[in-house]
Amino acid sequence: MLDRFSGARGDWLLAERTALICLLLPARGDEAGRVKAIADRAVADWAVELATRKAPKPENPYVTFVAGLSEYRQGRAREAIPLLQEAAAKIGDRAGPRLALAMAQFDAGLRAESRKTLAEALRANDWQPAADDRLWVSQELRRQAEALILPDVPPLRVRGAAPGGDNERLALVELYHSKGLYRSAARLMTDAFAADPRLEEESTTDCRETAARQSGPSERAGTLRQEFRFTAAREAASAGAGLGNDAADCDDAERTRWRARARQWLRANLKAWETMPDEPRGIAQQMLALWLVDPDLAPVREPDALKKLTPEEREEWRSLWDDVRRAGRK
Repeated sequence: MLDRFSGARGDWLLAERTALICLLLPARGDEAGRVKAIADRAVADWAVELATRKAPKPENPYVTFVAGLSEYRQGRAREAIPLLQEAAAKIGDRAGPRLALAMAQFDAGLRAESRKTLAEALRANDWQPAADDRLWVSQELRRQAEALILPDVPPLRVRGAAPGGDNERLALVELYHSKGLYRSAARLMTDAFAADPRLEEESTTDCRETAARQSGPSERAGTLRQEFRFTAAREAASAGAGLGNDAADCDDAERTRWRARARQWLRANLKAWETMPDEPRGIAQQMLALWLVDPDLAPVREPDALKKLTPEEREEWRSLWDDVRRAGRK
């Protein structure tokens, strides 16, 4: 990449993309200097474009991201933080800037902040393989961030071994989900709510307020999927269906308990969204509509799945979904 594109001049986009690829891993020696130079040129070429008034707007968070990532790769974590914070705030549909920010915070000694930032990045983005083709950049930075910030986390924690704190616990939920460890993710959410009884209601309130500031339905949908109680219910529903790579020893009684816990969280969440004061029009309806299509809730929602349950439990789930549909029509 350096040999082919480092000589190009006057094209900030080419320099930005080349620099980003070359900055995905740390470089050493002469190569490190060449990578820094092309990252610096992305910034300089953008400044030239601004000077000629060809740019549609004065801000370019993509160049800012490259500049921040370059600072981080040079071992200047504290200098990288403000650049990465700015890029993360302006590129909401990509996880890369926030993941790089989490690593910079960690290396700067801001361990609690780094875990929180990592958790936010993991929750806010779609990690499915069919997502945007730019996802591979974020996937590589995600692997690095997880290895740096959560280095002592085994693939499956021994039952009863508590993570280091709530931010780490919430980051682990996304990590476990991506590995198909739904039962473990449900346990972590249960522990998080037990450690902070205010977390459930506060998450719903924060979710509603954030969504109210967003104009597009797709942007809102991403925010709504981050609501903690909804996340917990999805993980519990999967665990209750015996799904996942950690379900081998999950017997019928435990699966029944997880389904009951999922229903409890959804009931509480339904009540919270129905009674939310001054709820902007359409947000609660969009949230409830999401419940009716989310694939992780299919084991406790779809007719064929409900047929496998006892008549009593089947009726409880049908009653819940009837109430969700009724509330969504208000």
